[in-house]
Formats: sequence, C-alpha cells, structure tokens
Amino acid sequence: MNFRVELQPIVDGKGNIWGYEVLFRGSFPNHIFFQVANPKLEIEIFKRELEIVKDFDTILTFNLSPITLKEFGKEVKKILRKYENIFIELTEIPHRDDIKVIKDLGNRIFLDDFLKGSSSIERLLKLKPYGIKIEKNFMDLINIDKIKGMVKEIIVEKIESRKDFEELKGKDLLFQGFLFKEKFITLAC
Repeated sequence: MNFRVELQPIVDGKGNIWGYEVLFRGSFPNHIFFQVANPKLEIEIFKRELEIVKDFDTILTFNLSPITLKEFGKEVKKILRKYENIFIELTEIPHRDDIKVIKDLGNRIFLDDFLKGSSSIERLLKLKPYGIKIEKNFMDLINIDKIKGMVKEIIVEKIESRKDFEELKGKDLLFQGFLFKEKFITLAC
C-alpha cells in the first residue's frame, strides 16, 4: 500500500499560511482503515507523521482520539513539550472519565467538528481548548464573539469557494478547505 502525509493549509483572513493540518493518507478510504479504535496504531501514525514534518517551522495540527490520548497521554505531553508548534485536534468528544487527560493538554487542543455529534458549548467550557474547528455551514448557529471569548482560535473548515472566504475573512478567523488546494503539500512516507 502507498502511504503519504498530506499537509492541508490553514490560512488567515488575508490568505497567508497560519499552519497546516497533518493528515495520513493511503490508497484506501481513511474511514475503512480507522473504523475500529486502535490507539497503538494511531500513536504510531502520529509519531511517523511527526518524524516526517518535524522540521517545519509553522503550526502543525494532528488528529488524535480521546482514547489514544488517555492511553498515551504522557507520551503526547512529552512530544508537545518538545515541539511548541504542535497542536492536537481532538477527533471526537471524550467520555467524562477522559476529560482530565484532555484538560491537561487544553492549551494545545483544538476541538474538531465543533457542534457535530455531542460536541457542545458545555464540552467547550469543561475542556477549555486552545481552539475549535467548525464547518462553514454551522457558522450561522454560533455567536462568533462569544465563542472567541472562550478560545484563542476558530478554524472554519470546508471553505470551498471564494464567496465562502469573502463572507468571513474580516472576522479574525482562520480557514481551511479546498479553496486553498494549491497550497496543499504532499510528502511520501
């Protein structure tokens, strides 16, 4: 199987690169590969991705599940202490007993898919993450100024057109989506 690391740009309101989301890709759909929770596999992929991109001098975000953070929290903390530019995107909302591990990493965590599933304002208040990632189509459902009072950064995902970007670019947000595909970087594993 062919594996690669894809860096999807996260840009500011002027279109400048703020950072990249680091994604593991293969010659198969990711949902098939990751359909069963496998913290050992997830942490090994994270370490492999990190090895490939460790010399990038920009913000990098990596996807990890609460189960992986619970099982490998000390190892992840050690990595975060070593690399100040690394952030974790929490791919799902943790169960109550996982919250302490997540809160310990709070200033380096983004809640991914905010307002989807059980990702709520209540969880935002409990976890106190560095930021959230929210799909463009949910932006009308939130008070941006109130959410900004709870987090340092809001990344709006699924920015597919210039119109999507123009509507929100003056609101001190960050953006990610296929509008910026010319800035994608692909690296072989």
